[in-house]
Amino acid sequence: MAVDFNNKRFLNPDFLRAVALGQVSNASYVSKHGENTDVGTSYETIWTAGGVYAWIAAATVLKVSSGNVNDTSAGSGAQTVKVEGLDTDYLEISETVTLNGRTAVNTALSYLRVHRMTVQTGGANGENAGILYAGTGNLTTGVPDNIFSCIAAGENRTLQAFYTIPAGVKGYLVSATYMSSVSKRVTVRLEMREIGGVFVPKDNGVFIDGRMDHELNFPEPILEKTDIQGQAKTGAGSGDIACRFEILLIDN
Repeated sequence: MAVDFNNKRFLNPDFLRAVALGQVSNASYVSKHGENTDVGTSYETIWTAGGVYAWIAAATVLKVSSGNVNDTSAGSGAQTVKVEGLDTDYLEISETVTLNGRTAVNTALSYLRVHRMTVQTGGANGENAGILYAGTGNLTTGVPDNIFSCIAAGENRTLQAFYTIPAGVKGYLVSATYMSSVSKRVTVRLEMREIGGVFVPKDNGVFIDGRMDHELNFPEPILEKTDIQGQAKTGAGSGDIACRFEILLIDN
């Protein structure tokens, strides 16, 4: 399918469906989902570990581990996990790591960004018994000092609302959805940071309980190497907030 990517009208349901089916050359998409079950009154990144996400400063080997001894090569929980992200040049990389319970297993590759982790194989239970981590530093009962990605127990995949546009690619933010179980005022935002810059909100909103959907008639263009993250805070107390955003990726 030949498409004029300079014409914003190409972003229609038929075109997006064709991209999802792999029928459009030089185009793909990414859908990111995140959840933070304990968002408080200060902005937090919407991801499993909670708090404000600390981005990796320089590409590094990661330690992959679990908080449960049953997540191991012969255990009843998760046995192998796929790690996906970007290298020091912002190029996509991935590998599959065999778990060893609470003991760290080093990745073969060095990661500047960790986009997701997904359990590939498991034992009798068919899901990760404990929280799976990718991080650096010392481990305490399987938990690294610095957490850059994690999978909640039983989820088999990461729930983290952050992403970085790879090198050689331009992104278009197509939609953003926010969900909350908090019966109080919730403020949400989707921030972007171009390389060498600072985070700037590109989508935001305020609502109480339920969900808020933003479909962009004029999608936000995103340059390569731009960091993106969903954040939220409550007006009082704390609660469970989720975020999903979808980005169309076009090769430069």
